[in-house]
Amino acid sequence: MADKITNIKQLLLKNISRCLQFNFNKNENESKLLDEIAKKLKENEKMILLVQNYDSDSKFIDFIKKANQLCEMFNALLFIEKRADLCKICDTSGIILNKNSMNLKNAKEIIDKDKLFGLKIDDDFNQIEEFDFILVDNINVATDKIKTIKLIKGN
Repeated sequence: MADKITNIKQLLLKNISRCLQFNFNKNENESKLLDEIAKKLKENEKMILLVQNYDSDSKFIDFIKKANQLCEMFNALLFIEKRADLCKICDTSGIILNKNSMNLKNAKEIIDKDKLFGLKIDDDFNQIEEFDFILVDNINVATDKIKTIKLIKGN
């Protein structure tokens, strides 16, 4: 079963070379941000990362569910940064961790193993082989050990 899940994950990531990050801020115009995401999905973007920048989980959960519906319509992947609980509640494609968030082992205890686990890196390359892919921002990474995807700021 583990090999089957690994193969499916590799197929999902095969043609993805970049990820668009959208920040969900306290005074964010939700419909405008959803329109921006929809526009990018119509332009054939296949990977979206949502980042929560304030403490209201209920409003962010509602937004994630709406963004997830959009991504499903366009066969795109939706990720949440650092929040395994929200990834599980909203049934997103997976989670993106960074060096300041929970560790991979803890995330895998919360989220189903068939979800994708990504690591956003700047310069720390410790244990990258344990992840399904890495997101890189403003650095060049030459590795054949793991799928590398470029992070693009969407808003």
